[in-house]
Amino acid sequence: MLEGILTVMLSKPGVPDLLAFCAALGIYGVILAQGLQSPSDERLRVLGSVVACFCLGIMLLAVVLDINLRFYLLEIPYSQSAHISADPQEKSPGPSLIKKRTPAVTGPETGASAGKHPSVSENFPEANWKVIKVWEGDRPQKTEIFYMPSPGGAIEWTTWPISRRLGTFQVTVHDAAGNFIKHAAYANGAEKDNTLLGGSRKYYLRIDSNQKYKVVIMAKKSR
Repeated sequence: MLEGILTVMLSKPGVPDLLAFCAALGIYGVILAQGLQSPSDERLRVLGSVVACFCLGIMLLAVVLDINLRFYLLEIPYSQSAHISADPQEKSPGPSLIKKRTPAVTGPETGASAGKHPSVSENFPEANWKVIKVWEGDRPQKTEIFYMPSPGGAIEWTTWPISRRLGTFQVTVHDAAGNFIKHAAYANGAEKDNTLLGGSRKYYLRIDSNQKYKVVIMAKKSR
C-alpha cells in the first residue's frame, strides 16, 4: 500500500524537485542556525533537521522500493537501458495502430488484445504510415530530437508491468527549444494507445516509466 501511494505521489511532475528543494532548504537552515543566538538557533536547527530528514528519507525509500524519481526541473539524468532504433526498413504500422485499453497486467500481448477502437489509419484512410523512430525500455529517458516531415504524425505506445507489479508510464512532447507541447500518454499497468502529433517540426519526448514500454513515432508517407 505504501509503495502504491509513493509511486503515485512521486510520479507527479515537480514532486521530486520539491523534495530535493526542501531537503536543501532544511540543510541550509541547520547550517544557518550555527550563527544565531539561542534559543532561535535551536528552533531553526530542529526545524531544518526535520524537513531535511523527511525529504531525504522519502527519496531514499523510493530508491529502496525501486520507484523512479523523475527530476523535471533539475534535469538529473538517468542511465538508459532503452534500445533506440531508427531502422528505415521498419514495416509500416498500418492496421496495428489501434487504440486499445485494458486493466490486464500479464504482459504486452495480453494487455493489448482487448477493447478495439478506431485507429489512426482508420480515421485517415488516405494516409500510409512509415516508422520514424522506436524506443523500448523500462527506465525514464529524454529522447534525441527527431524531425516530423509531414503534418499529422502520430505516436503509438504500448506499456506493461515488470513482473506483474503495477507501475506508471507517461510521455510528454516538447519542441526542439524545450517548450512543452502536449501530454501524449499516461497509464498504470498494461495499456496500448495512440495520439496524433500535429505540425511538421522538430520534437523530442520525455518518457517517464518504471514499466516496460515501446514508443513508436510515425509519419504520413508522401504521395
